[in-house]
Amino acid sequence: MRLTLRAQLRRRAGLTQHDLTKLTGISDTRISLWENSQIELPEGAVEKIAWAIQQEFERVPTRLTGPRIRRALRSEPTLADTDRSGRA
Repeated sequence: MRLTLRAQLRRRAGLTQHDLTKLTGISDTRISLWENSQIELPEGAVEKIAWAIQQEFERVPTRLTGPRIRRALRSEPTLADTDRSGRA
């Protein structure tokens, strides 16, 4: 199964869905459904996820900035919509 960009960002940050649940209070099931574009989460929930991912990326220098992470999480671009570095 191909990972969506949402799942790829989470994994690149070194987080599991369970880690996101602990950090955001959003259930594993809802995170999974959202990552697979089966549901959309409220803006506040997406912001919590973006914050958690950004915190992990800030531990290790990366080219992914907070605004870039948020933009990628709000929509589900295909891999063709990103450049070779994985940027949306």
